Amino acid sequence: MEAMRVDFEGLPWRSPAAGVREKAVRRGSQRLRLLEFTAGFEEREWCRSAHAFTVVEGSFALQFRHGRERFRVGDCVLLPAGETHAHRAVVGADEHVRLLVFEVSEVSEVSETGETGETGETGEADGAREAQGADSAREAHEVREAD
Repeated sequence: MEAMRVDFEGLPWRSPAAGVREKAVRRGSQRLRLLEFTAGFEEREWCRSAHAFTVVEGSFALQFRHGRERFRVGDCVLLPAGETHAHRAVVGADEHVRLLVFEVSEVSEVSETGETGETGETGEADGAREAQGADSAREAHEVREAD
């Protein structure tokens, strides 16, 4: 398999929840997302999924049950799964953030034009994130991956 160059400029933004938008590409079991949270965004539900991301623009905080940690441009983050590491994205009223999120799942379909669903089809993604409800929130931060 050859490397796949991702042209985020050519992909449309999707907004799975208020205060969130994303561009995503899936190839096989891998998904790469450019995820943006706008000023004042705060996830309502605790996410217990594992995540790997880098902050490419702006800053924000992750609220953990034991406290809050801030992240800025250039920070690379690995979040383990589980209740102990449950977290929620919190963006201040005067800030915004863009993350490059790396995900691996058991999906084997391919979508090279944009994101999708668990099957790799283009269109509405497989469950949206927590901000608009449990399903819509799942996609937004996808810090709460659908299965």
